[in-house]
Amino acid sequence: MPKSINRRLINIELDKILPTLKGNLILDMGGKQRRLTSYFKDKTYVSIDLKPGRKDPLMIKGDGHHLPFQDNTFDIVISTAVIEHTKFPWIIFEEFSRVLKKEGKLVLSWPWLYVYTHDDYWRLHIQAVKWLAEKNNLKLDYYIEIGGMLTNLAMQLMYIVEAKVKIKSLRNFFDSILYKMAAKDKKYNTRKHTSSFIAVLTK
Repeated sequence: MPKSINRRLINIELDKILPTLKGNLILDMGGKQRRLTSYFKDKTYVSIDLKPGRKDPLMIKGDGHHLPFQDNTFDIVISTAVIEHTKFPWIIFEEFSRVLKKEGKLVLSWPWLYVYTHDDYWRLHIQAVKWLAEKNNLKLDYYIEIGGMLTNLAMQLMYIVEAKVKIKSLRNFFDSILYKMAAKDKKYNTRKHTSSFIAVLTK
């Protein structure tokens, strides 16, 4: 699928970021499929989603606007490609800050020029996220730009391939070519053209 190009690029960065984080209690907000389990095998990894994708005692049904946890609970909060689907992102940031412990880390990813998806309410630029963070006692440590002009073009072309090419092996061939194009998209990778952002913040 087209989103797999963006997801793979994000995962490359998460592979670098997540192993560096310290803490034993982790919340994945919007972690419907518990995809990040492998990063936290020896820790308590809790996920919450409006529509849980699997049965697990640490998979909770809930809304990010009203996280069912006490203040200062988690060492790490992660939310990847979720905040654009929330109706009130300023409330989401309030909840991030509330449930994080002092010196806790927030890892956040969200789209900018990435193609429209279902229930897509907001596209926040890095300046907006920095402002929301400051209003909620969160400090932006750093951010990463994911993709650029070539990545956005590759994803648009993948939608065409998925719609028009019926032979799976041929679709896979095009997917491979377009992913390689996106993976080398450094020259045009700027805040203006970025496909998505990843940010790491501290309370």
